[in-house]
Amino acid sequence: MASNLHKDLTDLQLHVPKGFAGASNGTTCQKDATGNLVWAVAGGGGGGKEIDIQSIRGYHQNKTGSSTNWKGYNGSFYPALTTDFLQQTTNNIDIIWGDIIPAVVYNVTSANPTLVAFEGALIANAGITVDLSLWYIQPLCAGASKGTIKHIQTFTKTVSSNMYECFSLVLSQSLVKGAMILPLIKTSGNAIVNFTGTIRLEQL
Repeated sequence: MASNLHKDLTDLQLHVPKGFAGASNGTTCQKDATGNLVWAVAGGGGGGKEIDIQSIRGYHQNKTGSSTNWKGYNGSFYPALTTDFLQQTTNNIDIIWGDIIPAVVYNVTSANPTLVAFEGALIANAGITVDLSLWYIQPLCAGASKGTIKHIQTFTKTVSSNMYECFSLVLSQSLVKGAMILPLIKTSGNAIVNFTGTIRLEQL
């Protein structure tokens, strides 16, 4: 009688483990604490591998009488926010490609990562409402003159004068290599807002 023990099967007769087709890249087949088969990052209990951290810092001043539109800021040491995107809502923004450049963007260099967190702190010299948001821009085709900035998530906080406020957004935004992440800010009135922040990407 021919042996039908699993250990005696040839490689052509073997199949991949259950759940393989739907498992995320970079995960392994594991037995969890309850004895069930799961696909997770090795040693990570289902978490991802951190592949990129981007730190930002700067200040924003919305002078009396000016618009409360979204504005772009960049990541050098305490720059002013000067790029006005002419929109107050979180609807996707169609914009001339060249207008995006003055607001520093973060290029995704890893293949198909996930944006998992935006966290930091801010302080204002007056009691106002501050909105910090993240947006992303998919790569444009060659020669394109316009792009669409897509809203990811916004942190909104009414702050007291000269009191530090922390913020932490837990995200799950899939990205592709070449996509760009764009932080924007707006305030409800005249104030100087100083802030720091960290953008985290993982390979899930």
